Amino acid sequence: MVSALDRFAKSLADESTKQIRGCVERTSALMTRLSVDTIDELAHRLAQGRADESNNRLEALRQRYPRMAEAKLAVSALFLSLEKAAVAGGLTSYHSLLHRLFPSASGRHYQDRLKRCKANVFSFNYDRLFEISFCRHFEVEERYAFYGTLGLNSGVQAFHNENLEFDDGRFSFLKLHGSVGMFAYDDDWGMRHGHLPLTADGSAAPTDADLFEVNRDRTVSSEPRSSLIFFPHEKEYLLSGEETRFPYRNYAKQVWQRAEQIAAQASEIWLIGYSICETDFPYTMGLLRAAKGCKRIVIQSTHPDPIYQKLKVRAKELSCSLEVYAQSF
Repeated sequence: MVSALDRFAKSLADESTKQIRGCVERTSALMTRLSVDTIDELAHRLAQGRADESNNRLEALRQRYPRMAEAKLAVSALFLSLEKAAVAGGLTSYHSLLHRLFPSASGRHYQDRLKRCKANVFSFNYDRLFEISFCRHFEVEERYAFYGTLGLNSGVQAFHNENLEFDDGRFSFLKLHGSVGMFAYDDDWGMRHGHLPLTADGSAAPTDADLFEVNRDRTVSSEPRSSLIFFPHEKEYLLSGEETRFPYRNYAKQVWQRAEQIAAQASEIWLIGYSICETDFPYTMGLLRAAKGCKRIVIQSTHPDPIYQKLKVRAKELSCSLEVYAQSF
């Protein structure tokens, strides 16, 4: 990640991306200083005070959270910038998955196929490759809210505020750690959720105006927009039931509640290309244990045995339903 951020920073020579470049450079420098190789681990170290420069707790907290906000912005900008190259590569695996989810016999129009689909997809990824592949796979009607109940049914509606909305009668795609390109903010009418435009060719290269707040005079401020990305370690307080003021608080709670509801109805679960990192382990176990009627849990990976052994030893009640499928995504 550090080398990727460094390369990305060098490509941001335009005046319209000057503030993004500063965030990327500062985030890369912090990762180097703390000897971490993922954004998730950087956020955890920041939350633990490993980069504090003040002995005053209040002042230290004032430093930590802007740094986390910058880390989210940096990874968002990087991932958005990589979308075009990913599309040029064909996204073959995603399209194979979409054919599997929505076989041609399930309806001619994609709305019919969304309603008849028997599966749901949960993602721990921050990127938007599933969504881009969906746009390429189907002729999506742009007048519908893409993440809303007539689209991917991910909860984020175009014109609704505080609560996410889901339709029980159709396919649902849930981003369990949020997403690049998604934002949340409070205003006089309550909580707002939104997202940047998504294109089938992956051409949405971000500028400062996309990722920073815009002033009333239409100039770009230095305040990062509140990303809907939330890091693994943040789930502990976001899902605890305690009230917080983080803009992504409602999204986190409601998308995980929805995931548990769906998991509880599952008869079969596939863990595809997912290693279940330690920070996610208890929450993933919560979803698997909610699926009391599940008959099969299939681990699909090029190296499934370590994941199989991990679940067999640490979640013995699941071992009778575990299977391995040694296949890449």
